[in-house]
Amino acid sequence: MSYICPKCKKEYSHQEFSGNKFCTDCGSCLTAASSRARQGHWLFQANPSKLRILDWWKDHPDAEAMAWSVRQHQKSIRKGDNVVIWVSGPRGGVYATAEADSNPSRSVKEDPGIRDYYTDRIETLKINPRIWIRYTNRLFTEPIRREECEKDPVLSGLRILRQSQGTNFPITATQWNRIIEIIGSREGKR
Repeated sequence: MSYICPKCKKEYSHQEFSGNKFCTDCGSCLTAASSRARQGHWLFQANPSKLRILDWWKDHPDAEAMAWSVRQHQKSIRKGDNVVIWVSGPRGGVYATAEADSNPSRSVKEDPGIRDYYTDRIETLKINPRIWIRYTNRLFTEPIRREECEKDPVLSGLRILRQSQGTNFPITATQWNRIIEIIGSREGKR
């Protein structure tokens, strides 16, 4: 069982709730988080050794959406969930945020032009469930790098930093909010 602040959406474990029934940030009374009613937060990983995603973004800077493979958590990821796009490798980090614009389905078609960006043509033949994601923040030129995440007290807990194998990872609302906070602070400095 977990608990959530209805005002700032910060999540608390049962152990944290037992010690304090109020949000440590805003003082609101915490409520039980229903897994059905709660919005999901996910990290989707792109591996540039399989898909030249950085080249795709460079060639399609105005793309508002794209199809994304859902290989794990297909029954949990839903339309309206928040998504963080992580690129693996030496230039790894958070490159975008998005919203799931559909539920996972094998009938979701990917942009035919993206097939040219796969490094392994076998990948283009796989029929994995996909969702449409709609970008909410593009950080293609100034990502939140892996090193920054490792040093951050909230983001250092991202599962991707401990276990990099996989395409889809759950993240907490607190981690999501921290990413949005970092993006907002960067925009304020421009």
